[in-house]
Amino acid sequence: MPEIQDYEKRSPESVDIKRRLQRIDIFAVVASLISLLCALVTLFPALASLSGGEFSDSRRSLLASMLIVYIAYIIFAFILIHRRMHRRRRYRMRISLTGRPRVGKTGFSVLLYYIISSSPPEDVEFSGETDNIIKMFRMLKGFDLGDWPVETSADGVSVVKGELSRHTKYSGSSIYEISIADTAGENWASLEETSSSERPYLTLVASSDALVHVVSVPELRSGKSGLVDDVSDLEMAAKLISNSRRGAKSAIPLLVVFSKFDGEAVRHSSDCGALFRVFDRTQIVQEREIKDEDIVSYVNNFSERLSSEFVIRYTVSSALQARNQQLSSDLVKWLMLSAE
Repeated sequence: MPEIQDYEKRSPESVDIKRRLQRIDIFAVVASLISLLCALVTLFPALASLSGGEFSDSRRSLLASMLIVYIAYIIFAFILIHRRMHRRRRYRMRISLTGRPRVGKTGFSVLLYYIISSSPPEDVEFSGETDNIIKMFRMLKGFDLGDWPVETSADGVSVVKGELSRHTKYSGSSIYEISIADTAGENWASLEETSSSERPYLTLVASSDALVHVVSVPELRSGKSGLVDDVSDLEMAAKLISNSRRGAKSAIPLLVVFSKFDGEAVRHSSDCGALFRVFDRTQIVQEREIKDEDIVSYVNNFSERLSSEFVIRYTVSSALQARNQQLSSDLVKWLMLSAE
């Protein structure tokens, strides 16, 4: 199991201060641009007047002093804007996978890492640890051969890491540190009966920046969706995270994954186009981006019960189809947006 210290939570005070500074920075840049335009509009008529002979020496001196102030401010505004265009920002996104036993958490952790590494948006680059990349490709090859990952042991946690970087012309560069932690489903099946001292992985969950909750579509079909247990477990996880980020007011990012969406589990062929795309409740329940009634019903009930604790998004996943189609970059965008 990885060192829990490696997952020490950022203090909520530092998170709130960082967000305040970001808002102040944006306001300062906008104000500087407006002031800069006003200064330029005023500067040219002033220069023209200064070159004329209709002013007294004292008036000319005052006007010259004003021009010096204008020029100094213009230089300052240019420096501020240049600094913003070349600054570097670093974000961290630590994800814990939750869900009942054998719903496909380990498989999706591999798929998520694969998508992050192979299908980032056009302006985003990925770099990862060599061992993680090799491990991921071996497991993907196993999926193609029907060789599924061994279940995560009840006292173990599997963690993979990577880094996304994006550089934009006007906003500088952003670095996103990503880590994905997969825990055993047995832990979640008995979450309410477990104390953090008995299960140190709960400390890891408490330090998470976001959760990914996996639900098996075949179980939905059989009537074993476990909606009540899912809600109960995630309410407990939300309490753990909220306690560790005391003072931070933002809701917790949560991605619900409908896994094993292939073969007989697919009732509407058009739903295959939704694989690995990210939707909110409205897009699924009202706009019917996904037509599957079991999924729609689950989303509707799930959102009603947990929308106060989480910012919830949904996706459908298939380990068998991941290598057979052009993958959406929605999951990468969700990660980056949630990290910010």
